[in-house]
Amino acid sequence: MWIKLAIQSKKILKEQQLAFSNQTVILAVSAGPDSMSLLAGFYQLSRQYDMKLIVAHVDHQLRPDSAAEYRLLREYCVARDITVLNKQWPIAEHPPKGLEASAREFRYSFFYRAYA
Repeated sequence: MWIKLAIQSKKILKEQQLAFSNQTVILAVSAGPDSMSLLAGFYQLSRQYDMKLIVAHVDHQLRPDSAAEYRLLREYCVARDITVLNKQWPIAEHPPKGLEASAREFRYSFFYRAYA
């Protein structure tokens, strides 16, 4: 699957005429299967185009497995010399209502700061 994503990503980037070499790409990764496939594809692209790849990950602490998922993501990235930016959203800061919208706002704010 990641090969198909890499090919599609490469095609899209070429169509948009984006420069590849010596660029930094910040990729938001949840550590789920789709996200990890995307990461694998972009890792291959980063090697081909000498891009610096940075992974931005948010642990919303909504599931018991979230810490373990982050550890697996971090191990994957460390083995490939990919920088990982991780942010936890403490349960104590979760609102009683509007959790999904608040989680999105927290996540987007973190991604924006990672980009800035």
